[in-house]
Amino acid sequence: AIRFYDRKNGEYVDEEKSWSVVTISRKSESGRAGLTWQEADSSEYSGYLYGMVKDIFTGSNLTYIYDDFETALIGRMENGKFKKGVEAKIVAERCNNGIKEIKTVIRNPDQIWREDYTRPDYIGAYPTTLDPFERKSVFVGESKLRGGDEGLFARRDFQAGDLVSYFGGLITHEDNFLFDNLTTEEFWDAHSYYIE
Repeated sequence: AIRFYDRKNGEYVDEEKSWSVVTISRKSESGRAGLTWQEADSSEYSGYLYGMVKDIFTGSNLTYIYDDFETALIGRMENGKFKKGVEAKIVAERCNNGIKEIKTVIRNPDQIWREDYTRPDYIGAYPTTLDPFERKSVFVGESKLRGGDEGLFARRDFQAGDLVSYFGGLITHEDNFLFDNLTTEEFWDAHSYYIE
């Protein structure tokens, strides 16, 4: 069955709304947990949730799948939010009675990933740690820009529209670093670090 989970009200609805996410599942008639897929949220590149759940993605041994459909985190989730777990790689997939099943292998079992949120004034507990998806895609290296210190560089080739990396960091506004009295060179130097 394809259903839409309304994240605002915490219930399933018959029609898609801008804040709802698509859920695909096969439930038993007894209402027991069934294999379920769900968009992590309604934004592009949000990834997918996967596992045996009754209705809500709460419990252990649940999987968050990154947008590349190769990289995953397996562990504890509460109401569809990742709490803690380990990195995994998707190594096989098959269709079973109309529902895709995946097989994973754990990678780096000693590295425990935990929920960590940033705020405009807080960069997070692990600001220099690349998550499993980013580690495959980018690296931090010495920038060739004058005064650039470090920069973020691609590890592989990307196609137009590919997700390169998740952006984490302090949020600022251009009036905090682009001033009216800057020379043209100073303006473009300051602007080179600005993501619009």
